[in-house]
Amino acid sequence: MISVAFICVNYHNAIVTLRFLESLDALDRVEQQCDIRCVVIDNSCAEEQWSAMLALQDRFSWLRCVRAADNLGYFGGLNLGLNQLQISEYDYVMIGNNDLVFPPDFVTILTSLRFDPSVYAICPDVYTPNGLHQNPHRLKPMSWLVKFLFDCYFTHYWIGIFLSFVSQSLKRVLRAIRPSAIPYTAQTVNEGIGACYLLTRAFFASCGNNLYFPSFLFGEEICLSWQIRSNGGVSWYDPQLKVLHNENTSTSRLPKRSSYEMARASHWKYRHLI
Repeated sequence: MISVAFICVNYHNAIVTLRFLESLDALDRVEQQCDIRCVVIDNSCAEEQWSAMLALQDRFSWLRCVRAADNLGYFGGLNLGLNQLQISEYDYVMIGNNDLVFPPDFVTILTSLRFDPSVYAICPDVYTPNGLHQNPHRLKPMSWLVKFLFDCYFTHYWIGIFLSFVSQSLKRVLRAIRPSAIPYTAQTVNEGIGACYLLTRAFFASCGNNLYFPSFLFGEEICLSWQIRSNGGVSWYDPQLKVLHNENTSTSRLPKRSSYEMARASHWKYRHLI
């Protein structure tokens, strides 16, 4: 029997969190003898959202909702969730967004897999409704050129807008030229997409019960990758584990000024970890 904990953060989106929870409730865990627990951190700081969270807690016996005193951000909220659990009781702890949907056989597949003790984080095949596969997020460490481009991106908002436009245009061209990418095989990766990780017992034994993150938002993948590597572990991509990521793919990916400035401030806080 394996035991899995799921932690996500809600921010003014109880309907999305409900879909996340319904997918957990549909997991085939009886046949696989899997025990699950879920903690949802409500970062909303709004009474109507907290009332919705309490209603969800009444609906699912394995769910615990925790109200943050203030908006803690993504990894800050996940850290609060980790502190609600007796970590040693779980074989895996899933940390991620609330806009994820897990297929019914997720636990069945996870039960069948075996991982080397050096694996601290498992990165599933996270895909969007339009078929974009977001993992592996980054196979190798950033080259000096990519680091330079990131630094340029975060020098000024309008430079960031220009580089975002160029990047998106280039990606569209590459997809048109190479519409069918060769599927990746299971392997170590430098970073997984921040939307979903499965942390192993080895992670908590070496890294403790908190995710290292020096800022409020943005750059979570870089910080977790650094935390894992600096403690002697690796991140492992496994395409057998599939998770739907219902991010909004119809809106523009160009940054808004407020989010850009927040990301810019974060970049210079974690830049030395790259």
